[in-house]
Amino acid sequence: MKNAKTVNYWQVDNRKPSIKEEKGLVILPSGVGFEKYEWVRKYFDKKPEGGYFVWIRKSIKATAKVCLTIENIGVKQNLENLIVVEEGVKAKLNGSCFVCKKNLKSEHVGKTQVVLGVRSKLIIEHYHRWGGEDRVKMFTKVNVGQGAECEIKYKCLEPAKIFEKTNQVRVEDGGKVRIETKLVAENSDANLIESVDLMGDNSEAVVRLRLVGKKGGRIKARSTMTGKKKSSGHVDCMGLVVDKRAEIEVVPSLKITDDLTSLTHEAAVGRISKKKLEYLRSKGLSENEAIDLIIGGFLE
Repeated sequence: MKNAKTVNYWQVDNRKPSIKEEKGLVILPSGVGFEKYEWVRKYFDKKPEGGYFVWIRKSIKATAKVCLTIENIGVKQNLENLIVVEEGVKAKLNGSCFVCKKNLKSEHVGKTQVVLGVRSKLIIEHYHRWGGEDRVKMFTKVNVGQGAECEIKYKCLEPAKIFEKTNQVRVEDGGKVRIETKLVAENSDANLIESVDLMGDNSEAVVRLRLVGKKGGRIKARSTMTGKKKSSGHVDCMGLVVDKRAEIEVVPSLKITDDLTSLTHEAAVGRISKKKLEYLRSKGLSENEAIDLIIGGFLE
């Protein structure tokens, strides 16, 4: 990996991780955090065997970086992660999970909890890269405290054979959350679930999906948003099918239990416009080059 010295937590397969601490940032294997801090234990049913614990105690200028890598055949990573941001703290976290080769038949299972204190702000950018025989399952639970802001950006352009990703988000008074997912599926099955509960007054949420189905790619995306008090939210699901053997299904769902809540959604799935493709080819691009250019613009 390039710039490995800048990574705060780097684990290969299930080996002991390399850790680089910074002022205001505590980062440990989850099992060590469980033993060292009594308050951490309430977030786990038992001592975790794998995963990382990130405790952001003070605002940090540098971006915290976490990297999980698989380089050997048949490796199974079973991770329980915890990210805690203290009151009033602002931070950014970059995460990357990937395989070093395409034929490792690995399994990556990640369960993550994200806890934002009052008026804190966290931006998470998460990038995945997998091989055609890998299996990936992710579950993320986020609690956005009063007046806090959370932005989660997830991107995977090289998919696993089986891919499951679930986000479960709770937003308290004055809290804001934005979740953006960009996913390409080719010869793979992807199942995405987004569930956002706007629990507090003046809470806000935006869920944005950009999905591309290539040859043999099947994507099902379900986005549920519930407004329980005076709140507002929007779900934006867009799918682009670029092969006859691809399938995309998007299912937005909105529910309100308070007449002061306003929730909206926009959803569309379609193929590449022939006119757009012909125009790009008239400029000297091959069909594949034109398709790649259109996909790139769609995923911006």
